[in-house]
Amino acid sequence: MNSLRRRLSAMPVLNRIRLITVVFGVLATVALTGQLDTSRPGPEVGVALAAMATIALTMVLTYARGQVLVVDPLLPLLVVVFGAAVQDPRATTGVCVGIVVAQSFYGSTRRAAVRAGLLVPVLPLAVRFNPNADFGALDPSVLSLIPIFMIFTLLIRVLKGSLESQVETSAREALLAATSRRLLGCTDLDEVRSIVTRAGGELVTRTPGLVVLTVVRHGVRARVLRAYGVAEDLVGLSVPIEAAARGAGESLDGLVGGRRHWRVIELDHDVLGAVHGDTCEDGDLLLLGLDRRIPESVIDAFSSLSAQMSMAETACRAHAELEHRAHHDELTAMPNRAVVFHRLAVSLEEAAARGVTAAVMVIDLDDFKTVNDTYGHGGGDALLVEIARRMVEVVGKDGMAARFGGDEFAVLMPSTDRSAATRLAHALRARLLEPVAMGNAAVTVGCSIGLALSDGERTATDLVRCADIAMYAAKAGGKNRVEDFSEERHGAIAEQRIAQPTA
Repeated sequence: MNSLRRRLSAMPVLNRIRLITVVFGVLATVALTGQLDTSRPGPEVGVALAAMATIALTMVLTYARGQVLVVDPLLPLLVVVFGAAVQDPRATTGVCVGIVVAQSFYGSTRRAAVRAGLLVPVLPLAVRFNPNADFGALDPSVLSLIPIFMIFTLLIRVLKGSLESQVETSAREALLAATSRRLLGCTDLDEVRSIVTRAGGELVTRTPGLVVLTVVRHGVRARVLRAYGVAEDLVGLSVPIEAAARGAGESLDGLVGGRRHWRVIELDHDVLGAVHGDTCEDGDLLLLGLDRRIPESVIDAFSSLSAQMSMAETACRAHAELEHRAHHDELTAMPNRAVVFHRLAVSLEEAAARGVTAAVMVIDLDDFKTVNDTYGHGGGDALLVEIARRMVEVVGKDGMAARFGGDEFAVLMPSTDRSAATRLAHALRARLLEPVAMGNAAVTVGCSIGLALSDGERTATDLVRCADIAMYAAKAGGKNRVEDFSEERHGAIAEQRIAQPTA
């Protein structure tokens, strides 16, 4: 019993009511078995029982399949057959009410009305063909029950529509809640768009006949970016932007084919996901079309999805900005010291596995303090930005240029050799030595570069310290030079510095 109660509680409200009504209809039919006139010939009683069983079975199968059966229009005839074999044909009123209550939850409103209409003459016909009754038995009080069929049908259809709307609204709310949970904490913009794309598609399928177009502004035209519930070949077609913004039926109906009611939602972002190479701008539109008035709950669902997309994109961009600030220098936008050490550690492992060499350069500008003293910190910052740009230009895609802080920079080459690394270091020194325009003056700043190559044993910290030692050796040797670290020249200093604890 507890298991049955739990199963019933887990059923949607509409399904529970449908189950209750089919039980009512079957019981209302089977309860009249005691009304059968057993004095009638056996075949007549058998036919009446078969008619009763068919009525009950039809109601059960309709519930099980969730749709009316082909034999549904024959139910009034079966009631007449059953009513002709009972003691009091007026008892068929209960069967008719049971059919109306049980069957009106399925099929179209037109079919339900036809069924109720066919049940209206059932009672007079049952009286007509029942030998135990005459027309005098059909008094006005019995006939007054007939309109109840139509009233029951109307009430049940209204109840059905209300429950279905509630079920659909609950399903949309559950979908939006699940989408919100999936978006929560999502930091990848492509993943956000994929999640919202799937949710938008599911929302469309929950409203049969719904057409949804995402359109982007291109001058005076609005081009279709995404199309749901209609042919995919609409993507790329366009309508006048004024027609799209007003939800003008003529232009939009001509685009999708067929007359529809249209609603327009202004977008900040592409609710149904961006197509590769396309992005939505502020003011782009989501167009919803339906062959009947679009329920407000559907409009609200897409508006909520749009808001979720907007908040998720904002969160993604904020997270990306924080990530960038955490790993990049604010002034030059170059990777910072933490990124260099992480990438270097990975590069050393890969270099050892592949049998190649990684290289690190530590670069310090010569006499940078003079620039700050002469042109102020604003001038010094402008010089650093230009130096950073030149470094990135020379290093290219095969390496990574970074700023350690102040006027100290670094270059990482994940895969190189001593000759190539030395050539790159000299190319950097020459490029950075070129004059930099500072107002009406031109400033020339040299740099001291320390170069160190991996040997299969040095850690990332060791290698950077070796390059740092070589850089100081270049400064001590006259500045604006490239110094290649070697054990013979710098080994003693390196061992002393490497032995120091890491800060």
